[in-house]
Amino acid sequence: MKARHSLRIAALASAAWGGAVSLPAIAQNETPAFDSGSEIIVTARRREENILDVPVSVTAISSESIARLQANDMSGIQGAVPNVNLVQGRGSTSNSNFFIRGIGQPDALQTFDPAVGTYVDGVYFSRIQGALVNLFDVERVEVLRGPQGTLYGKNTIGGAVNIVSRKPSTTDFKAMGSLTYGSYDTWLANGYVSAPLVQDKLALSIAGVYDKRDGTVTDPLRA
Repeated sequence: MKARHSLRIAALASAAWGGAVSLPAIAQNETPAFDSGSEIIVTARRREENILDVPVSVTAISSESIARLQANDMSGIQGAVPNVNLVQGRGSTSNSNFFIRGIGQPDALQTFDPAVGTYVDGVYFSRIQGALVNLFDVERVEVLRGPQGTLYGKNTIGGAVNIVSRKPSTTDFKAMGSLTYGSYDTWLANGYVSAPLVQDKLALSIAGVYDKRDGTVTDPLRA
């Protein structure tokens, strides 16, 4: 009985080995070569670095990715960042409840500190009121997961969000704009103009957003 079991195991091992040998050849023929693409520069540690050299769990979302996600504000990027949940807070359409790895502040009281710090060009939002930032004219969004108190200070036990505005061009004139209309009489218009003032030295940019939407309930006194 022992010899019979041994022969059966040996035969199965041989068949498995033969199948394993043939698999790499199939994979090599069908799998394209990996392309790392262009270099991604972030300022997660308050200085410009290649994202591959940053020893922090960070996700960088470029302006092109924001456009593909159709993210008008910060709530639109949560599907592109792992372990992140961002919803509109109570009391105002600009309030944000940001959670990273389950850590966040669900209450909208102004006396409560957030657990995830939000920064726009290095300026800290001390409360969740107004932190649901519009993402028009943004170069990239960096989401740092995990405690960031060493680099960013208090109220970053869950992580930090760094929003970097688009820089004006010092060489070329640029302009863009869009207009969107939707249900509930939704109007979204935005525009951007950038122009050099002193070639290669000084530039000016102006951006604006108009965002309006009716509610789901009609006031009979105003109907």
